[in-house]
Parts: sequence; structure tokens; C-alpha cells
Amino acid sequence: MPDKQIIDIEDYRHAEEASTFARVSQHPIVVKLISAIDSVQHKLLKGFKLGKMVRVARKQFPVLHATLTSHCRLLGIEPPTIYVSNHPVMNAYTNGLQADEETFIVLHSSLLDTATSEQMSSIIGHELGHIKSNHRLYRILMMLLFGQATSLLAQLPDLLRIPLALSAKTLLMRYVRACEYSCDALGYCLCADITAAVKAELLLSAGSQTLASQVNMAEFLKQADELDRAELLSKAGMMLMAEQITHPFGPHRVRELIRFASRQRTKELLAWRRQRAA
Repeated sequence: MPDKQIIDIEDYRHAEEASTFARVSQHPIVVKLISAIDSVQHKLLKGFKLGKMVRVARKQFPVLHATLTSHCRLLGIEPPTIYVSNHPVMNAYTNGLQADEETFIVLHSSLLDTATSEQMSSIIGHELGHIKSNHRLYRILMMLLFGQATSLLAQLPDLLRIPLALSAKTLLMRYVRACEYSCDALGYCLCADITAAVKAELLLSAGSQTLASQVNMAEFLKQADELDRAELLSKAGMMLMAEQITHPFGPHRVRELIRFASRQRTKELLAWRRQRAA
């Protein structure tokens, strides 16, 4: 990759992430409208974040700040603001669009207390993936389309309306979960350490650094295979659960991440990334 300057969306996008929605970002009116709405919302929340959280800066948690700026250089995007929130549940989340100067990432204190710096590098990279890919834009558009479809389906008899509405909801949530696979892949690309990226996933699944370090990977991946081969009743339960969950199951996430890391294109990308860092 001699002419490559930054990591592009197609370098890490998962196959299940519908490419149709990427074309929406080329429509300037749509992007500006949603960005304007988002910006107002973020300004309304800014006082709360400044009052209740700690903002990361060059002189405030400098290691986190350095990781953020380094990753953003590789992505070719402006660094969003990171806030640290006092919260007992390990989590990280982002809100906003790439073009919005008020876009932010929130890291929970319990996650920062538990994760290693290498794992945090992957986690921050994951959150930047949502910003780089404009996932919030597509998610909002899909929710609007789903709402419109639901209104239209309301005119149909229940025998038709219910299965069609469930199909639309399934499509929406499948896209949302596929975005998580893409961002897991980017987290690995940016931290350039498959062990750290996988351990970050295990940390969030096991809820403990001690337990995550003791997880038998072969046994954990068997869970993904068992999910795939689940009997009919179990699959029905998973389908009902899938209507609500926004993130894929942990075993599936680890399996997809390992598959991504094994691809030749990924190996070439990692070689380019390490060369840039040298």
C-alpha cells in the first residue's frame, strides 16, 4: 500500500454492513439536516457533560489524549472530545457525526480502571469507527424509514402487518449489529495488537480482567459455533432477543475479529499501519 495516506472505511467494513446506506452520506442536504439537529442536541447536553464528567485534553489524561490524536491522524478525521464518566458498568459510547464539532466519546471510569492501555487503544479505535463511518447518520435514517414503514403497515390486517413489521425491525437491528463488527475490526487496525483487541472483547464479556485473562479461547469460540447450530426453539428465542439487542453476541464478535485479522488484506493494512507508526 505505497500510496495509502489514511485508513478508509472499506478497509474495515464488515460484509453485513449494508453498503446502500453509505451512499446517503453523498447527499449533502440529508447530512446537513441531521448534523444540524445533532449539533443542537449536543449543545443542550454540553453543560451536563462539563458539569458531571472530566474532559480529556493534552494536560488532562494525556495518554488517552495521545491515543485519540494518533488514531485520528491515521483515520484522517478531526479528534472528537472524550469525556470520562463516573460509572460502575464498564462501557464506552459515542454520539455524533464526523462533520459535527460537538461529536463526543464517553468512557466509563470502571472501564478505564480495568482495561490495559493497549485494550483502551482498541476500544477508542472502535468508538472512532462509528464516527469515521457516520453510523449515527445511517441509524437515524433507518429509524425514520422504519417509522414510515410502520405507519404504512398499520393499514394492513394483523396477519400481514405483524410479520412485515418484524422483518423491517430485524433488518434495522441487523444493520446496527453489523456496524459493531466493523468497528471491532477498526479497533484492531488502530491498536495493531490482535491479543489486546480480543482481550478487550473478552473483558466486556467476562466483566473482569482476571477472568478475561483466564478465558480458554477455543472453548469460548465453541459458544459461537453452538449458537450457529442451536435447535429450533433456541433459535426462536435468539431471534426474539435480536429484535432488541444493538450489539452482537460476544463469541460471535471475537470469531469475526479473528477472521478479519487472518485476511491477507488486513495483514497488508497492519504492515502499512506499523510502518506509519515507525
